[in-house]
Amino acid sequence: MSDPVPPAAPAPIEPAPAGRGCGKNALIGCGVVAVVLAAACLAFILYARSKPEVITDFVMKQIESHYASDVTDGDKQELRAAYADFRKALHERRVSRDPLDRMRATLMTSGSQNEIHHEQVRELIVLFRTGAGSRSVAPEVSPPAVASPRPSP
Repeated sequence: MSDPVPPAAPAPIEPAPAGRGCGKNALIGCGVVAVVLAAACLAFILYARSKPEVITDFVMKQIESHYASDVTDGDKQELRAAYADFRKALHERRVSRDPLDRMRATLMTSGSQNEIHHEQVRELIVLFRTGAGSRSVAPEVSPPAVASPRPSP
């Protein structure tokens, strides 16, 4: 009779070489994404500096969509006209950075529900006309009266 053949021993499993996984590929991929995002941010900054009127156009659309109920149609028309002059001056590079900073400060003082109130519209009209170098500047709007603190006894 024949002797049964013993089963062959399984081949030993060799461990995968160290350092060969998805970690290296992930780091390279993330690095490429970071470089692309940085390049896109730089391109946007350079574009915004070369064409600031694009940013102010966006801001004006936001202003026009958030008028409060106390803003009259006359105020709206006057603001549009003042902004048109300002935009032209901005395009011609006759505007300093100060009016843009003041515009941001004026908008940061928005009321409830981010509405743009009559006083802010008047301030923006003055700001746009001053920034554009217009001779027909409306009178300055006085800041709201603040109660003076009482002296302590």
